[in-house]
Amino acid sequence: MNTAFKIDFQQQNIRARIPSGSEISGTSKFGSGLLVQGKLSGVTHVEGVMVVLEDGVVEGVVVTGGDTYIMGHVKAERLEVHGVLYVGDGGSVSGYVLAQDYQLFAGADIKGSLHKFSK
Repeated sequence: MNTAFKIDFQQQNIRARIPSGSEISGTSKFGSGLLVQGKLSGVTHVEGVMVVLEDGVVEGVVVTGGDTYIMGHVKAERLEVHGVLYVGDGGSVSGYVLAQDYQLFAGADIKGSLHKFSK
């Protein structure tokens, strides 16, 4: 059984980063992939992949144009993933989630509802 995933940051075109200790709130748009190690809240649009590392926190309404990897914490009014949602060991997601597909790993914590896009 596979219990981990690997992320190639260069291949995933992750060019934006919110470092640990930083906070961004309000309406944000990222034209590439995004790495979250700090806190992001509000309405967020990410055109590519989003990765939330262990210390990362994302809150509010989030739309991603690619896969989303969560090892940190997402407290979403709505999380819309136009790709696959991966929630790893220690990752937590709460709220309403809509994704093309999802994969949960041992130790993932889900509080809320997971839905798939209609085909």
